[in-house]
Amino acid sequence: MKNLVLIVFLIFSVSLFGQEYSIQQVPNPKTTNSKAYVSNPDGILKSETVNELNTLLDSLSTQTGVE
Repeated sequence: MKNLVLIVFLIFSVSLFGQEYSIQQVPNPKTTNSKAYVSNPDGILKSETVNELNTLLDSLSTQTGVE
């Protein structure tokens, strides 16, 4: 039940504060940084969170060879 409430809250909060993007409109983070994976055009995520996710995803990509 807690997970359901969390999911509903996250969906609701993103729809309040974030713009809707089509796949063609989502900024590609790789154009400015080859080690970037997270696109955060509305600044919903903290920069520390984006950096942490990018580091984790880059490590995973390096280990597996998959993006």
